Amino acid sequence: MSCEEMRMEAGGIGYYEDAEDIKGVKRKMKRELGIARCGLACCLCSENVSCQGCNSGNCGERDCINRKCSQAKGLKGCWECPEECRLGLLQKIKPYGFTQYIKRYGTQKLLERLEENEKAGIRYHVSGIVGDYDDFDDVESLIQFIDTGISHSTNSI
Repeated sequence: MSCEEMRMEAGGIGYYEDAEDIKGVKRKMKRELGIARCGLACCLCSENVSCQGCNSGNCGERDCINRKCSQAKGLKGCWECPEECRLGLLQKIKPYGFTQYIKRYGTQKLLERLEENEKAGIRYHVSGIVGDYDDFDDVESLIQFIDTGISHSTNSI
């Protein structure tokens, strides 16, 4: 199901105003949670309210291949790795695109853009763990969306 279909299923809610999610809960980026080793934005995740982030030392996903690999290599995250791989969560467009964005522009720039995009109504999660950053076919379109907040995807956003 595309993000647009999920939005319609949720009552036609699209980009949200006043930083509210579908349930009407006020959302705010938790910058201190940062970016997970795989590239997911722990700082915007609303799925697990007790999660303290991938790098907190209290990560419940100890078997995550991206976490294990980056730790074994002494890296902060997959974006620091010189190898080109699509293991684990890097098979998905959002974490892979976020790691590619960080490789080009840095973690702070990604955090800034995600925060600006959130304020503009772009949602990290729309339905479950799928959100506005997931509806892309290629990484370059996703990176452009992160930078501009404007979708050039061939899919509906």
